[in-house]
Amino acid sequence: MRNVLSGGSRLQRFFLWAAIALLVYSLCGFFVLPALLRYALVKKVPPVLQRQLVIDKVYFNPYTLHLRMQGLQLAARQGDGHFVAFDELAANLQIVSLFKRAIIVKSFSVSGPRIYLCRNLDKSYNFSDLLQGAADAPQEGSEPGHRPLLFSINNIEIADGEIILDDRPKESRHEIAALHLTMPAISNLPYNVESYVQPSFAALVNGSQLDLAGMSKPFADSQETTIDLRMSGIDIPSYLAYIPNETGLILHSGLVDLDVEFSYVAGDGNGSRLALTGELVVRDVEVLDDAQHSYLRLPRLTLEFGDANLLDKKVHLKRVVLQDMALQARRLESGDLLPLAYLAKGDQDGEGAETPSVPQETESDQPAVTLTVDLLEMVNASARFHDAASGAARPSVQELTNFNLQLSNFSTSPDSMADIDLAVQVNEIGSIRAQGRVSAVPPAARLDFEVADLAVKPYQPYIQQHVHVAIADGTLASRGILEARRAEGELLFTLQGEARLDEFNMVDTVQGDTLLAWQSVAVQGLDFDSQAHRLRMDEVALHKIKGKVVIFANGSTNIASLSTAAPEEQQRAAVLEEEGAGNAQPLQVMVDLLRVDGGAFEFVDKKVTPFYGATIEDVSGTIAGLSSVRQSQATVEISGRINQHAPLEVRGKINPLQDDIFVDLQVDVGDLDLSHITPYTGTYLGYKTEKGKLNLGLNYLVENRELAGKNKVFLDQFTLGETVESPDDINLPVSLAIALLQNRKGEIHLDIPVAGNLDDPEFSLGGVIVKVLINLVAKAATSPFALLGSLIPEGEDLQTIAFAAGSSELSPEAADKVETLAHVLYERPALKMSLTGQVDREGDRQALAEQLFEQMVKLRKLQEAKKPSAAKAEVKDVALSPEEYSRIIQEIYSLRLKAAGRPAADPVPTDSAMREFILADLEVPDDQLRLLALARANQVVHSLVETGKVDAGRLFVVEPQGLGSQQEDGAGALVHVAIK
Repeated sequence: MRNVLSGGSRLQRFFLWAAIALLVYSLCGFFVLPALLRYALVKKVPPVLQRQLVIDKVYFNPYTLHLRMQGLQLAARQGDGHFVAFDELAANLQIVSLFKRAIIVKSFSVSGPRIYLCRNLDKSYNFSDLLQGAADAPQEGSEPGHRPLLFSINNIEIADGEIILDDRPKESRHEIAALHLTMPAISNLPYNVESYVQPSFAALVNGSQLDLAGMSKPFADSQETTIDLRMSGIDIPSYLAYIPNETGLILHSGLVDLDVEFSYVAGDGNGSRLALTGELVVRDVEVLDDAQHSYLRLPRLTLEFGDANLLDKKVHLKRVVLQDMALQARRLESGDLLPLAYLAKGDQDGEGAETPSVPQETESDQPAVTLTVDLLEMVNASARFHDAASGAARPSVQELTNFNLQLSNFSTSPDSMADIDLAVQVNEIGSIRAQGRVSAVPPAARLDFEVADLAVKPYQPYIQQHVHVAIADGTLASRGILEARRAEGELLFTLQGEARLDEFNMVDTVQGDTLLAWQSVAVQGLDFDSQAHRLRMDEVALHKIKGKVVIFANGSTNIASLSTAAPEEQQRAAVLEEEGAGNAQPLQVMVDLLRVDGGAFEFVDKKVTPFYGATIEDVSGTIAGLSSVRQSQATVEISGRINQHAPLEVRGKINPLQDDIFVDLQVDVGDLDLSHITPYTGTYLGYKTEKGKLNLGLNYLVENRELAGKNKVFLDQFTLGETVESPDDINLPVSLAIALLQNRKGEIHLDIPVAGNLDDPEFSLGGVIVKVLINLVAKAATSPFALLGSLIPEGEDLQTIAFAAGSSELSPEAADKVETLAHVLYERPALKMSLTGQVDREGDRQALAEQLFEQMVKLRKLQEAKKPSAAKAEVKDVALSPEEYSRIIQEIYSLRLKAAGRPAADPVPTDSAMREFILADLEVPDDQLRLLALARANQVVHSLVETGKVDAGRLFVVEPQGLGSQQEDGAGALVHVAIK
């Protein structure tokens, strides 16, 4: 053999050695190298990876540099099965790699790769040890100036791959099947860096088809990359299971379809660019809670992305469409609002979790994302709110249906305006429509809106929380222009338009009666400005408004009983409201014209027995110029009918909207039938009302918080009926008061002035009037003549008629008084009068004694007369000369001395002394004084009857009592006049 190798020519030896080398190369390449490679991998890899490695076959073609491995399987670290496996791996290296000092692969393919990933119960993975080992291994190639490994791999293909993730804590299994990846080439060789890498990827991800294609220059300076991603039927809940969820909300279903393109270019001086275009569809979404209550149903959400640089924080959506979205919210009796309460619970549960420290960026450091939406459409959306905390017996339910929205050219860039068109149906019959323009930065809107047939009854549970009323009916309609904007952190808005509330009916839930109702309330020319704190209305028209006021037996009213809050809570709320009002700028209110047409009001008083009821109907009129502006006054002209027939008129000026209110009103009521007030007269006066008419002329002026009122009352034919037993009877001489006030026509005219300060807590208009009337009636008992002031001359006292001492004849002055009394009795035909004569015991006794003395003197002269004609003369007509008078006095004096057993006087006394002696000796008995008193009373009666104005049946002479008392100046010589 040695000879063969050393013999022959040099050429022969060359070919021979070449043949031997070729043979050795072939033997080593075809047989030795595959065996050594298989042996090295099987023996060296397991200790490093701590996993068994099995390779069925290794093939290598030393001439084509084609390497194939078949049946490779890297076992799992624990348990049965494999970790990584593939059916065949093939790589075709090129010999040029030796010359270019780079790895150049002509083709690379893997068939049937299988990867099994497992998350253990302790949350570790079946490859966690490998990650730890990689982290502990020293890093190479990071030194400065290190030359990267050059490579060029061409015709890359991975076929029929499979990746399985076994999530044991979640008891779920995820599978990527039918995985196929192709890539024509990937290279970092200098002459290839500007060539595109064009990968293509396809797989079934948990049964959902995923397609990924694109092209990239990963090693070029531009790193230009484009990726087309297509995926359908991605099951969102299966992936959300790996996100901590402590909210109690569950994404029950939801699928995602993707057909998007990512593009990236690394920038030079102009910056990098990252863009996303294409379409994302989210469908069949439903969010539930643990009790299977649904909060969100979204059949389809379509997002169509437009070209924009995401790195510049710009997002462009060409189209956003939400179809048939259904939202639901629930408020529990506890007040928790679901689903927001679930989200808040999730935030609280996550408070203890550690978060990595991230440098905080200020608003100026981090520019805001600019979002642009060419078209946002919401089609046939709906929302439902179920409120169990409204306080109603049944939960309140509010619904929005047929919600359609179009938002065009929307952007979050400053001062960008978008067009909006919105329509929604509210609680089945109501509708809201709005069109206009809106802005996100700063928030602003200008909308033309229209509200139609919006029922207010569904909202009554929220009113019933505060007051005992129920909204039985009513529909709201409105249209106009709404402008809103945010300035200095405050939302400012203006509203112009009109509004109306029709067929409104509010029921008192305590009594079950209609409290307030109307056919329509229409507002024209509505103008509200929140910044100016101004509300203006051209006209407010109330058509067929109805109201009812009830006073209960305890004195409370149905109005005061409406509040559900306790009295102390009401007082506290009033204090807080007053404090808040003091700090806030007052609202300026102006109503050019308030019109009332066909109003009707009912009043029921259950405090009296039987109940009293009254109505005011056909209330019509206007109030023009209502305003809270100082010094302004509104003109009032209102009319109506009380109890169907009594006319009511209200005229004047008012300004109730000012803090310092102004009122100047004239109220006239005519021919109000008084038979209906029996409940009041029976309760408080002790009489039923038989008949009568009431006419009122009331004038009230309120200025500077001072009230001055004039009440002109005219009662016609007011007649009391039978008596009524009542514990509330005021026990005053009402009949006498009526008789004193009622003229012969059956009329009573009263002027009742009222005055007071509105800030006085003790002042009450009604209380003052009642007090005046009670005092008026009380005067009938204490000072009846005071009620006859209009019939009696000023300063004249008709309660007594004076007489001269010892006389029953009327003096001229007394005759004038009698004439006045006759006029009073004539004008007050219901009055009766009692007259009591009285004497002055000393004065009248002295006067009667003097009269008796004069009679004695004249009678003695008459007895001395010799002519028959003289004897027939009257005693009072007898005339005496001084001599006769002196002689007769002396004779009478002598007889009195003799009768008394006294001696004659010597010398004879003077005439005056004898007269005094005789007067002192004369006796005037009390009976004579009584007769004088009766004579005086009878004289007054006679004089009254003689006037022809007074019937004797109305006059009563009363037996004298005590015959008077010791009084000076003859004050007891009189007749007492009493009215009854």
